[in-house]
Amino acid sequence: MLKERQRWAETGDIALAQLIASVLVGADVVLVTVLDAVPVEAAGFQALSTLAKGPVYVAAGAAVVAFPLLRSHSARLGDILLATLRSFGTLAFPGAAVLATAPPTLIMLVLPERYADSVRLLPVLAADGVAYAAITMLTTVLLGLRAYRRAQLGLVVAAVLLPAAMLLGWASGGVAGVAVGTAAQRAGRSGRHGRRGRSASSVGIRARRGRPTGGGDGAAGDPRRRPAAAGAVAGAGCPGGPGRPGGPGRAPRAASCSCRG
Repeated sequence: MLKERQRWAETGDIALAQLIASVLVGADVVLVTVLDAVPVEAAGFQALSTLAKGPVYVAAGAAVVAFPLLRSHSARLGDILLATLRSFGTLAFPGAAVLATAPPTLIMLVLPERYADSVRLLPVLAADGVAYAAITMLTTVLLGLRAYRRAQLGLVVAAVLLPAAMLLGWASGGVAGVAVGTAAQRAGRSGRHGRRGRSASSVGIRARRGRPTGGGDGAAGDPRRRPAAAGAVAGAGCPGGPGRPGGPGRAPRAASCSCRG
């Protein structure tokens, strides 16, 4: 197993994408500490941001269930993706809505009194948490579809844009601007990640149906079509076979060809 380079390369691709996604999820909590913010405001932002990322764990659960199913060669990708998105939406969006609209008095039951001024950021941070969750889930879906480069490219771009969005928000509105800038950037990246996921899933569906995907010959790439391709090659030299002018539309007979020398 240690000598299986392909498997280790695949494991490395998955680990790299998951590492970048995990760093992005906690980046705002870390980066806000390096800004020249009032300590109480920064601490309140960190506490509420952590609380608002509950949907991330919902996304992780949905992705863990979907990942092995997407890897199966007999999987119906459309049904799996639809069920995954439905379960994610059923749990993540209502949870974020409840958190965003919760009364401040209820929130202050679990937070110190000194963070009371930061509760106004909770609706924005709840939207931010949903965007983080969507990126987490869509990254895992892309990895399940073996679209490693698409997942990594999207995450690298997000890693570059996130600090820029946070700094722009800080310059325009302080800690509140950081929350708004982060949410806007996360929403944009989750939308682009979703488009990458739809593209990868359509390619995967066509490949498993035996259709050419643009990355190679469909007959050569799909094991179910290899016998037909082999028969076509074997019948190319037979009279009336597809390789001769006299046999258009005839089925090749690889095993029972009666060619005469």
